[in-house]
Amino acid sequence: MSHLDRPYGSWIFIPLGMSYFPNNNKWWVLYYGWAIRHDIKIKNVLVFLSYYLLLNDMHVIGVKGGDMGHETRFTIGFPSSSFIIELGWATIRFPAIGCLPLRQQRLILQTGYKIYKPRKH
Repeated sequence: MSHLDRPYGSWIFIPLGMSYFPNNNKWWVLYYGWAIRHDIKIKNVLVFLSYYLLLNDMHVIGVKGGDMGHETRFTIGFPSSSFIIELGWATIRFPAIGCLPLRQQRLILQTGYKIYKPRKH
């Protein structure tokens, strides 16, 4: 599905990352899953829309064990020749943190560096 010979297209990829939340509990999350990205060229501006389905493995510093949860994420991004900026919204659910379900919604701002650059024809 990827178009490696063009600077834009549709992509399926496997995101892997870590989030740290320095609130009172100091919890962190490892996440991985599937994502789909669609590049859209509007006039001479390239943007992309992404949809993520992620499995989260959450740990609280000082508490034994962890919890598995789910995250759904929608983003819009703006790639340049070297960097990517992505803004999005996510809903996160953990079934039993302290015997109560945890649901959280958050805004996301991500940046990245492109390792692969398409060939120019």
